[in-house]
Amino acid sequence: MRDRLRSSLWFVPAIFGVGAVVLAVVMVRLDRSTESATIVGFGGGPESARSVLSTVAASTITFAGLVFSITVLALQLASGQFSPRVLRTFLRDRAGKVTLGITIGTFTYSLLVLQSVRSEASRGGEFVPSLAVSASLLFAIVAVGAFIQYIHHISQSIQASRILDAVAEETTEAIARLSQREPGAPPPTSVSWIATCAVSHDGVVVRADEPALVDLAAANGCMFELVPAVGDSIADGMPLIRTTATISGAAAREAVRAIDVAPERTMQQDVAFGLRQLVDVAERALSPGVNDPTTAVQAIDRIHAALRRLATVPLGQRWVADQEAQPRLSIREPAWDDLVSLGFDEIRRSGEGSLQVSRRLRAALDDLLSVATGERRRAIERQIQLLDASDARSFQDPGDVEMASVGDPQGIGGPGRADPTGAVNRTS
Repeated sequence: MRDRLRSSLWFVPAIFGVGAVVLAVVMVRLDRSTESATIVGFGGGPESARSVLSTVAASTITFAGLVFSITVLALQLASGQFSPRVLRTFLRDRAGKVTLGITIGTFTYSLLVLQSVRSEASRGGEFVPSLAVSASLLFAIVAVGAFIQYIHHISQSIQASRILDAVAEETTEAIARLSQREPGAPPPTSVSWIATCAVSHDGVVVRADEPALVDLAAANGCMFELVPAVGDSIADGMPLIRTTATISGAAAREAVRAIDVAPERTMQQDVAFGLRQLVDVAERALSPGVNDPTTAVQAIDRIHAALRRLATVPLGQRWVADQEAQPRLSIREPAWDDLVSLGFDEIRRSGEGSLQVSRRLRAALDDLLSVATGERRRAIERQIQLLDASDARSFQDPGDVEMASVGDPQGIGGPGRADPTGAVNRTS
């Protein structure tokens, strides 16, 4: 629910709208209670107050329409220029929602205060809520400032580096959650799965409530296995959970409810989705219609940083134990080899023939080779071999092949790198 609310365009403006209703009632009542007192506020009569409030309401609703139009335009631009997957970044951006909330709140507040203004001919005599009208003027000024700030913010946020940074930041948060979880339990010696719980609707597995599943398995004296991995697409009737013992229908329904299924992937527990978005941006940049290898290099920068953080994080098949240290839940997660392949394979193929992409990929692989240990080095070495073969196939000139064999963190333009023998390779 929290993730859905963060990605919604209506939630924050709705809060501002409700707050505006409450504030309008409070301010009008405050004006009524101090009507005979000398207060500092709006000094005009009923007609002037109506004119001010009408102008503020009309102008702020116009601002709201402009904010909405600019937001939709930015979403369209980001989807076409980068990737439809990065729309989540814009939908989770608070600046546009707060600006829209301020303008809608000011509009709502002004309308409610407007209906409380009375002239002398009205029943009850003349009443001008001077404090409330003054507050409306103040809110209008704030709305103008928020609109100007939003224009500046949106002009910055549609830059490739900002979009990539936003995706990389979410990916880093997901990696941090992986690093902070409890170590996996040793797997049992033998497991016999005899029953399954099926899913009742289509979607994508976005989250598994591990504590709830572990407690449920312990209460039923069995073990569970989450059949699809987080991020996998599932269809109605597919097996969702396997068990080592037959459980009641109520327990099966509770186990299924502990698995969140949504229309699209999120990064709550899906680190691979962060890499997927970065790879999509790089591939779109390397497409013939765009041909922007510099943006691809910027995406590789973030992929390199994410894989460097993942180099020491436990990955792959994992068992979760209960309080008695008994393994209760088996979860299939992407292994190190899978994430390395996801981060580099498609970009390497799409970037064939680009010296800039090849040199940046090589610099990333060289660095990852220095931090990976044990079996994880094999995946990096395999990527280096594939990159060597790709360079030999793509570049006909021996000088280009030699240049592509030098890793450069900037793609082209850096000082080169030190090779394993200690010599420094440099380009002219």
